[in-house]
Parts: sequence; structure tokens; C-alpha cells
Amino acid sequence: MPGTIILRPIQANLNQGEPLPTKVDPYCMIILGDQKIKSPATKTGNVFEWNEAIAVKKIPKEEFCYVEIKDRKDQTCDGTLGTCKIDLTGFDDYAKVTKWYNMYQDEKYTGKILIEATFSPEAYWEPERLNKKTTEKAIIKDKQGKSWGLYEG
Repeated sequence: MPGTIILRPIQANLNQGEPLPTKVDPYCMIILGDQKIKSPATKTGNVFEWNEAIAVKKIPKEEFCYVEIKDRKDQTCDGTLGTCKIDLTGFDDYAKVTKWYNMYQDEKYTGKILIEATFSPEAYWEPERLNKKTTEKAIIKDKQGKSWGLYEG
């Protein structure tokens, strides 16, 4: 069923027992089909916290969404610290689910991430191109026109 999924990474605890590099600028990359949306980077340490909701368009044929935690090393090369897979088939309309997901890198457990997810079949996008690059802005609204949030990517 088409609609909008609002994902909010809350906290990640990575590299259980293994120290991370001293300078880490972690952010989340949400991947659903062809969509790739980045969160802002957060502070360093083994426990990362975010407070940003990320909206993605739910495509009927897509059953899974992936969340990667990446380290923003520079503008051209970002290293992946871990990836989790979220099953979208069990989402109920408007239900808010908060769950811990295990993160892996090359089949090795790297930690876990707490994600809050909400699905709305009625929410829709009003995209607005901001420039010729990949930057896009969209207001997420339901059928009554109530704004759910703003996505800027």
C-alpha cells in the first residue's frame, strides 16, 4: 500500500567491546528502493543520539527498508559502521512502533539502533526542488491537509 513512512532514529550503540575511531561523525542513511535520505550527523562516542524524523515514500512492491549508520569522513567517501533491515510488511495504519534493530557490517554484529516508525497511507508529498543537485524539500500532509512534517534532503 502506498503512503509515507516516518522513521526517527533515536539512539545507536555500536561496536560492543570494540572502540570506534577517535573522530566519528555518524549519520543515518535511510534506503527504500531508489530513495536514499541522510540525517544530520551527531556527536562522537559509542552511543549516538538523533532527534530528526525522516520521511520516505512507501512503494507497494518494497517490503524492506534499510538503515545504515555512516561516518562522514569527507564529502566524497563515507564509511559504513553498520546496517539494519526493517520489515515493512507488518506496519499498521498510523501505528507507532519503537524497536531495537541489530546492526551488521559484512555479516559481523556491530551493535544496535533504536528506531521509531510510523506509517500513514493517507500522507502525501508536496515536493519542491531547491536546486539542480539532489536537494529536495517536501511537506508531508494527510488528506485533510494537516502537516505531518517537513523533509529536506
